[in-house]
Amino acid sequence: MVSCRWSLPPQGRDSCLDLAGRLGVSELTARVLVARGLSDAGEARRFLNPSLNDLLDPSLLADMEKAAGLIRTAIRAGRKIMLYGDYDVDGAASAAILVRFFTLLPYPVEVYLPERFREGYGLTRVAVAHILERRPDLLIAVDNGIGAREEIAELKRHGISVIVVDHHHADGGAVPDADAIINPKRPGDPYPDKDLCAATLAFKLAWALARGFSNSKKVGAAFREFLCGAVGMACLGTVADVAPLRGENRVVVSHGLKALGAAPCCGIEALMRVGRLDGRRPTARDVAFVLAPRLNAAGRMESPSDALELLLCDRPERARELALKLERLNRMRQKVEAEILEAARQTVLDEASVRGSLPPALVVGGEGWHRGVIGIVAARLCEEFDRPAVVVAFSDGVGHGSARSPEGFHLARMLAECAGDLLRSGGHSLAAGLTLRRDRFEAFRRNFEEAAIRRGAGSPGRARELPIDAIASLAELDRKAVDEMDSMAPFGEGNPKPVLAAMGLQVRSQLRFLRDGKSFSFYAMDEACRAARQAVAFRMADRADELAKAAASGPLDLAFQLSASNVTGEVELHLVDFRPSASAAGTVTA
Repeated sequence: MVSCRWSLPPQGRDSCLDLAGRLGVSELTARVLVARGLSDAGEARRFLNPSLNDLLDPSLLADMEKAAGLIRTAIRAGRKIMLYGDYDVDGAASAAILVRFFTLLPYPVEVYLPERFREGYGLTRVAVAHILERRPDLLIAVDNGIGAREEIAELKRHGISVIVVDHHHADGGAVPDADAIINPKRPGDPYPDKDLCAATLAFKLAWALARGFSNSKKVGAAFREFLCGAVGMACLGTVADVAPLRGENRVVVSHGLKALGAAPCCGIEALMRVGRLDGRRPTARDVAFVLAPRLNAAGRMESPSDALELLLCDRPERARELALKLERLNRMRQKVEAEILEAARQTVLDEASVRGSLPPALVVGGEGWHRGVIGIVAARLCEEFDRPAVVVAFSDGVGHGSARSPEGFHLARMLAECAGDLLRSGGHSLAAGLTLRRDRFEAFRRNFEEAAIRRGAGSPGRARELPIDAIASLAELDRKAVDEMDSMAPFGEGNPKPVLAAMGLQVRSQLRFLRDGKSFSFYAMDEACRAARQAVAFRMADRADELAKAAASGPLDLAFQLSASNVTGEVELHLVDFRPSASAAGTVTA
């Protein structure tokens, strides 16, 4: 771990004092809210107290009413409806929401989740052939379909109506000729919140259908109960797909976590028990690091149908069997992932040694690598080396790849610039997938690196930035401050836990290493206010000598997240970064 470039907030105080008074919070909390663009009291109050009433009307989405009308017509006519999803958590959760809604009506639907290894992502030709064999009258594609122009045209030629419920970018802006497309990212859609995942869009579709069947904007009691539970499924998809926790996503996750904790479905309850989360309300971190990996393990290692069955299961014994199976698959995934990560990382280091430096973007591939884990490996490489990373698994002359990127590069656009090397690509700004022939790998690597260079990757001036939410004195950091920082949860993409900074501190104790050997703690003193707090540097043992030497030379500035000890309840500073204080170093830039 290396020190970052700190980005300090503006120091204006009057607006913070006014906001603190209006909200009844400390000035420190008001400073954090202002730093995050929440200077308006009404907007800040909605942020701190997210309400389901803050969700936008589903009819604001283009084609929403059209899609709901098509589905109601199909139901009244007794037509065959098929749901086509995806093999990840968002795809499975999307399908589960709609299946449970149709069960509530009740109306039978057929569900089809593609196999990652046999069919690949999206509405492929293989999937189309499978769908044509089953002859549905209406296909609802969830978490995919926006790029399947030829495939949807083929389905329509056979008389199948198609509704697309997707959140991915349309390749080149062109959308398929589906009967209805629900996607806030589609060109021309005026919907203000563009960051919804597929599961939330499925939730919105269920909401619109519930209103239609209730003949009122106010849904009936059974539908209302269903939607209050379904927001938990939407929460799973939102967190697992790393959607930014702003706007509607914050509302969905905040209330979804409550739903998962208060009345989880039988399958989620079993999965929480296996993941040792039973007995308490899960956090967004629990979803990201406990529930989502186990649900994803089904599609990564075998079949996504196990994850979907778990989300739909209402029998405790069967739910336990499925949860234990997902636990086994997840452990298998971890083992395979570790092996491929080591090989990929060594390839990166070996190539860097030959070149004399790391390339601006990392592109590695291996024969027979497991396709189910390459996305995670790409994410690990991206995180460690702070640059775009592509990991490709080759088999029979064809490579299937996953790409991950830090902020500022937009992978989907970078891959579009390499279209001549690829058979297929698609995704988001920070995550994408691709397919290419083995003989185009080196050309793709060169072109992808050039696309990264055009965006500043690998340039000497690029440094990892650490946004600081507020500068604080140690005297401000009491239990009330801890509680107020926690009130800004759920934390995740787009809403990280606040990072505070305290300036000019003295280290007043020896560094004490914790049992794990990777972490250490010490006491820091703020001489100006005569206050001291314990700082804990988790997994920062590699910087212990650096901190000790810097502390011996003078005061330090510490960047940290505020917390309370699980054992003593004492306020702790969980260290994020440190640097020699400007008062000692003379000129330390923000």
